[in-house]
Amino acid sequence: MCALATPCVTAHSFHDELQSSVHIPFIHMVRETAAYLKEAGCKKPGIMATTGTVHMGLFQTALTDAGLSYVLPNDEMQQNVMSLIYDCVKAGEPADMVKFRAVSDALRADGCDAIILGCTELSIIKRDNELGPGYLDALEVLARACILACGKKLKPKYSSLIQQ
Repeated sequence: MCALATPCVTAHSFHDELQSSVHIPFIHMVRETAAYLKEAGCKKPGIMATTGTVHMGLFQTALTDAGLSYVLPNDEMQQNVMSLIYDCVKAGEPADMVKFRAVSDALRADGCDAIILGCTELSIIKRDNELGPGYLDALEVLARACILACGKKLKPKYSSLIQQ
């Protein structure tokens, strides 16, 4: 089986239009992430994503459609997320892990049981830093979905994407 995918979360706001223009499946990373969380038994994930993605409600809609609730960062913590993305990763600088931990701690204090890394720049932070348990990288979910869509098997170390 063949499928299309895009690693940009924000581009999924155009998913339905893109899907209608092609005759093969176009994997929806955000919906796949919500489905993965539900399958993993999560009830209330926190969302770390760009302000644009949050304002579009991409993850919120997918999570609600999957029967899950969610937690968003407050305004101060959302500014930290944007700083991590733009002032750190996009600027080629190391991630400010104090800001990252502040956002994570605030989301967990609001009751989230997993944290979605919902921007590819946040995937870079995960790649370069030991985050600990409870994070789900939406880009890894997309990669997993692509492998499965191609009819291939996952390596055992990728069978669970949320570290415990």
